[in-house]
Amino acid sequence: MASNKLKNLFLYILIAACCAWLVGFIYFANMINKMEADTRSKADAIVVLTGGRNRIKEGTEELERNNGKYLLISGVLEHITLEQILKTNDVKHADKNKIILDYKSDNTHENARETKKWIDKKGYKSFKMITSSYHMPRSLLEFRHVMPEIRIEPYPVFSDYVKRDKWWESPATTALIAVEYTKFLIIYAKLNLEF
Repeated sequence: MASNKLKNLFLYILIAACCAWLVGFIYFANMINKMEADTRSKADAIVVLTGGRNRIKEGTEELERNNGKYLLISGVLEHITLEQILKTNDVKHADKNKIILDYKSDNTHENARETKKWIDKKGYKSFKMITSSYHMPRSLLEFRHVMPEIRIEPYPVFSDYVKRDKWWESPATTALIAVEYTKFLIIYAKLNLEF
C-alpha cells in the first residue's frame, strides 16, 4: 500500500515537472523570437560567440557602425585565420586591425572566461554580445555570472535556417529550442545552487 502511494506521488511529481517544463519552454520560445537587436547603441567593445549563422557578419557590421572600439570573435577553431572567417561569412569590408580572435574557448563558459580576461585587460566597462537568439539567455547567465560588474548589451541574431514565426511548425527549430531551453535550466540551477 505504501509502495503504491510512493509510486503515485512520484508520478504526480513527474507530471507536474513535465507541465512546468512545457510552460517554461513555450514562454522561452516566444521570448527569444521576440528579441530585437539595437543597431544604434554603443559600447566599449563587441563580442561575437561563434557557432551560428550571421553572427560574425552582424559583428563586423556593428564594428563598421562604430558601436564598439574592437571586435572579439570568441571560440575560433584552431588554424582558422581571420581572412578565412571573413570570406566564409561574406564580409568584404572590415578593419582587420580591430578584430581579435579567441582560440581558447570551446564552450559558452570558456567564452565568458576568456572574454572577461580580454575585457579586464582593455579596461572596458561594457560590450555588445552577439549570438543567436536561442543561445542568448544561457549566454547572458554565464557571462553575467563571470563579470557582474560589466554592462552586457544583448544583440540577438536570427539564422535563416531557424524558423522565427510559428516555430512550432518546424520540428528542427522546436528541437533546437527545446535543447537550448534545457541547457538554460541546467546552467540556471548550477549557478544558483552553486554545485
